[in-house]
Amino acid sequence: MSNATPRSVGIKWGLYLGAASALFGIIITVAKLYTNQAISFVAILISIVGVVLALREYKASNGGFMSLGQGFQTGLAASVIAGIISSVVSALHYMIVPDLKDEVLNVTIAELEKNPQMTQDIIDQTVKISETMMQPFVSIPVGILGSLLMGALISVIVAAIMKKDGAPAAGIEDIGN
Repeated sequence: MSNATPRSVGIKWGLYLGAASALFGIIITVAKLYTNQAISFVAILISIVGVVLALREYKASNGGFMSLGQGFQTGLAASVIAGIISSVVSALHYMIVPDLKDEVLNVTIAELEKNPQMTQDIIDQTVKISETMMQPFVSIPVGILGSLLMGALISVIVAAIMKKDGAPAAGIEDIGN
């Protein structure tokens, strides 16, 4: 057994997950796949895999034991760190590549115009909201909040599946079963 804590393992895997998520986001943008709905599922899958790996490491370092609380704490820490990294990288990407915002908006408008039920008023409102969401002072907090919420959901489910109650390692915080 080691002195791993949910926080230390969560931070470590949050850095890995954040790097993977940021790289995936850049690939999506470069490949112009930002309107592909299936890509959202791949991003969620990356988050799930990151949380599973974090919890697996924590559980292994704790002698094969992990409470629901410890697993939740580990996964949530990883998700929040990943959300911070990927949100900041995404905002920087929009700032570094000045034409990117216009390109994304043009693709979004083209996709919306394909739908005969979309009025010009709805398209204009959607573009206005999208422009606001692309501003760093909005996109970073919203990205972190989204990672927090999705990370909490993923973490509680994965922790519930992977938990194994027993004697936790000395010095490890346990916030509940």
